[in-house]
Amino acid sequence: MVERFGFAAIPIARWDDTQALCAYYSLPLDLERALMALGSPVRKDKEGRRFVLSLTRRDKTGQYPAITPKVVRRVGNYNQTDVDAMVALHKELGPLPERERRLWELDQTINRRRIKIDLEYVHAAKSIADQLIAGLTEEFRELTGGLNPTQVKAIQSWLADRGLVLDWRRRRCRSVGIGSSA
Repeated sequence: MVERFGFAAIPIARWDDTQALCAYYSLPLDLERALMALGSPVRKDKEGRRFVLSLTRRDKTGQYPAITPKVVRRVGNYNQTDVDAMVALHKELGPLPERERRLWELDQTINRRRIKIDLEYVHAAKSIADQLIAGLTEEFRELTGGLNPTQVKAIQSWLADRGLVLDWRRRRCRSVGIGSSA
Protein backbone atom coordinates (compact mmCIF):
# COMPACT_ATOMS: atom_id res chain seq x y z
CA MET A 1 0.00 0.00 0.00
CA VAL A 2 2.95 2.32 0.65
CA GLU A 3 4.64 1.93 -2.75
CA ARG A 4 1.53 1.28 -4.81
CA PHE A 5 -0.91 3.80 -3.35
CA GLY A 6 1.29 6.22 -1.41
CA PHE A 7 0.06 5.26 2.06
CA ALA A 8 2.22 6.33 4.98
CA ALA A 9 4.49 3.55 6.20
CA ILE A 10 3.60 2.13 9.60
CA PRO A 11 6.66 2.10 11.86
CA ILE A 12 7.84 -1.39 12.80
CA ALA A 13 7.42 -0.53 16.48
CA ARG A 14 3.63 -0.36 15.94
CA TRP A 15 3.38 -3.90 14.51
CA ASP A 16 2.76 -7.07 16.47
CA ASP A 17 3.59 -10.44 14.94
CA THR A 18 1.34 -13.22 16.17
CA GLN A 19 3.49 -15.84 14.45
CA ALA A 20 6.63 -14.60 16.22
CA LEU A 21 4.72 -14.74 19.51
CA CYS A 22 3.66 -18.33 18.80
CA ALA A 23 7.23 -19.27 17.86
CA TYR A 24 8.56 -17.78 21.10
CA TYR A 25 6.17 -19.93 23.15
CA SER A 26 6.71 -23.02 20.95
CA LEU A 27 3.11 -23.00 19.81
CA PRO A 28 1.97 -23.96 16.31
CA LEU A 29 2.77 -21.12 13.91
CA ASP A 30 -0.65 -20.97 12.27
CA LEU A 31 -3.34 -19.07 14.10
CA GLU A 32 -6.01 -21.80 14.06
CA ARG A 33 -3.79 -24.46 15.62
CA ALA A 34 -2.28 -22.00 18.12
CA LEU A 35 -5.77 -21.09 19.33
CA MET A 36 -6.65 -24.78 19.67
CA ALA A 37 -3.41 -25.46 21.60
CA LEU A 38 -4.32 -22.69 24.04
CA GLY A 39 -7.87 -24.00 24.41
CA SER A 40 -9.34 -20.74 23.11
CA PRO A 41 -13.02 -20.75 22.15
CA VAL A 42 -12.20 -18.41 19.23
CA ARG A 43 -11.86 -20.21 15.89
CA LYS A 44 -10.74 -19.08 12.47
CA ASP A 45 -13.34 -18.82 9.72
CA LYS A 46 -12.26 -21.59 7.31
CA GLU A 47 -15.15 -20.99 4.93
CA GLY A 48 -14.34 -17.27 4.95
CA ARG A 49 -10.73 -18.05 4.05
CA ARG A 50 -11.85 -20.10 1.04
CA PHE A 51 -14.21 -17.29 0.03
CA VAL A 52 -11.50 -14.61 0.26
CA LEU A 53 -9.08 -16.76 -1.75
CA SER A 54 -11.76 -17.28 -4.40
CA LEU A 55 -11.79 -13.52 -4.95
CA THR A 56 -8.18 -13.68 -6.17
CA ARG A 57 -8.97 -16.10 -9.02
CA ARG A 58 -10.13 -15.07 -12.47
CA ASP A 59 -13.05 -16.83 -14.11
CA LYS A 60 -13.01 -18.38 -17.60
CA THR A 61 -13.38 -14.96 -19.18
CA GLY A 62 -10.34 -13.61 -17.31
CA GLN A 63 -12.44 -11.46 -14.97
CA TYR A 64 -12.21 -11.32 -11.21
CA PRO A 65 -15.43 -11.80 -9.20
CA ALA A 66 -17.56 -8.68 -8.77
CA ILE A 67 -17.03 -6.82 -5.50
CA THR A 68 -20.56 -6.20 -4.29
CA PRO A 69 -21.65 -4.81 -0.91
CA LYS A 70 -22.43 -8.41 0.15
CA VAL A 71 -18.89 -9.50 -0.77
CA VAL A 72 -17.39 -6.56 1.14
CA ARG A 73 -19.46 -7.47 4.23
CA ARG A 74 -18.36 -11.11 4.02
CA VAL A 75 -14.69 -10.13 3.71
CA GLY A 76 -15.11 -7.69 6.60
CA ASN A 77 -16.64 -10.41 8.77
CA TYR A 78 -13.80 -12.77 7.89
CA ASN A 79 -11.22 -10.10 8.77
CA GLN A 80 -13.01 -9.33 12.05
CA THR A 81 -12.84 -13.02 13.00
CA ASP A 82 -9.08 -12.99 12.34
CA VAL A 83 -8.66 -9.85 14.45
CA ASP A 84 -10.69 -11.44 17.26
CA ALA A 85 -8.47 -14.54 17.02
CA MET A 86 -5.27 -12.50 17.24
CA VAL A 87 -6.63 -10.46 20.16
CA ALA A 88 -7.52 -13.70 21.99
CA LEU A 89 -4.01 -14.98 21.42
CA HIS A 90 -2.40 -11.75 22.64
CA LYS A 91 -4.66 -11.67 25.72
CA GLU A 92 -3.60 -15.19 26.57
CA LEU A 93 0.14 -14.75 25.94
CA GLY A 94 0.82 -11.05 26.36
CA PRO A 95 3.48 -9.25 24.31
CA LEU A 96 6.85 -10.64 23.33
CA PRO A 97 9.43 -10.14 26.08
CA GLU A 98 11.47 -6.97 25.49
CA ARG A 99 14.68 -8.73 24.40
CA GLU A 100 12.79 -10.93 21.92
CA ARG A 101 10.86 -7.89 20.71
CA ARG A 102 14.11 -6.03 19.94
CA LEU A 103 15.37 -9.04 17.96
CA TRP A 104 12.11 -9.23 16.03
CA GLU A 105 12.25 -5.50 15.19
CA LEU A 106 15.87 -5.86 14.01
CA ASP A 107 14.81 -8.77 11.78
CA GLN A 108 12.01 -6.65 10.29
CA THR A 109 14.39 -3.73 9.70
CA ILE A 110 16.79 -6.04 7.86
CA ASN A 111 13.91 -7.46 5.78
CA ARG A 112 12.73 -3.98 4.80
CA ARG A 113 16.17 -3.09 3.47
CA ARG A 114 15.88 -5.93 0.95
CA ILE A 115 18.72 -7.48 -0.96
CA LYS A 116 20.05 -5.34 -3.77
CA ILE A 117 20.58 -7.38 -6.93
CA ASP A 118 22.44 -6.23 -10.01
CA LEU A 119 20.03 -7.60 -12.62
CA GLU A 120 22.27 -6.59 -15.53
CA TYR A 121 25.03 -8.73 -14.02
CA VAL A 122 22.63 -11.64 -13.37
CA HIS A 123 21.39 -11.60 -16.98
CA ALA A 124 24.96 -11.42 -18.32
CA ALA A 125 26.05 -14.32 -16.08
CA LYS A 126 23.05 -16.37 -17.18
CA SER A 127 23.87 -15.69 -20.82
CA ILE A 128 27.45 -16.90 -20.28
CA ALA A 129 26.22 -19.99 -18.42
CA ASP A 130 23.72 -20.77 -21.19
CA GLN A 131 26.46 -20.53 -23.81
CA LEU A 132 28.78 -22.78 -21.81
CA ILE A 133 26.04 -25.32 -21.16
CA ALA A 134 25.11 -25.37 -24.83
CA GLY A 135 28.74 -26.01 -25.81
CA LEU A 136 29.24 -28.67 -23.15
CA THR A 137 25.97 -30.36 -24.06
CA GLU A 138 27.02 -30.49 -27.70
CA GLU A 139 30.40 -31.93 -26.73
CA PHE A 140 28.65 -34.53 -24.53
CA ARG A 141 26.39 -35.52 -27.44
CA GLU A 142 29.39 -35.91 -29.74
CA LEU A 143 31.20 -38.09 -27.20
CA THR A 144 28.18 -40.29 -26.44
CA GLY A 145 26.74 -40.69 -29.91
CA GLY A 146 23.91 -38.21 -29.49
CA LEU A 147 22.80 -38.77 -25.89
CA ASN A 148 21.53 -35.85 -23.85
CA PRO A 149 23.04 -35.32 -20.37
CA THR A 150 19.58 -35.76 -18.86
CA GLN A 151 19.12 -39.29 -20.23
CA VAL A 152 20.38 -41.05 -17.09
CA LYS A 153 19.36 -44.63 -17.94
CA ALA A 154 20.73 -44.35 -21.48
CA ILE A 155 24.02 -42.93 -20.17
CA GLN A 156 24.32 -45.73 -17.61
CA SER A 157 23.80 -48.24 -20.38
CA TRP A 158 26.31 -46.44 -22.64
CA LEU A 159 28.92 -46.45 -19.85
CA ALA A 160 28.28 -50.10 -18.99
CA ASP A 161 28.83 -51.01 -22.65
CA ARG A 162 32.28 -49.43 -22.24
CA GLY A 163 33.17 -51.22 -19.02
CA LEU A 164 32.11 -48.59 -16.42
CA VAL A 165 29.36 -49.28 -13.90
CA LEU A 166 28.05 -46.44 -11.77
CA ASP A 167 27.07 -47.43 -8.25
CA TRP A 168 24.73 -44.60 -7.28
CA ARG A 169 24.19 -45.88 -3.73
CA ARG A 170 27.91 -45.73 -2.97
CA ARG A 171 28.57 -42.78 -5.26
CA ARG A 172 31.48 -44.38 -7.03
CA CYS A 173 32.43 -45.78 -10.37
CA ARG A 174 34.16 -49.07 -11.04
CA SER A 175 35.60 -50.60 -14.14
CA VAL A 176 34.53 -54.04 -15.21
CA GLY A 177 36.30 -56.09 -17.77
CA ILE A 178 34.38 -57.37 -20.77
CA GLY A 179 32.87 -60.69 -19.82
CA SER A 180 33.20 -60.20 -16.03
CA SER A 181 30.14 -59.90 -13.84
CA ALA A 182 29.14 -56.40 -12.89
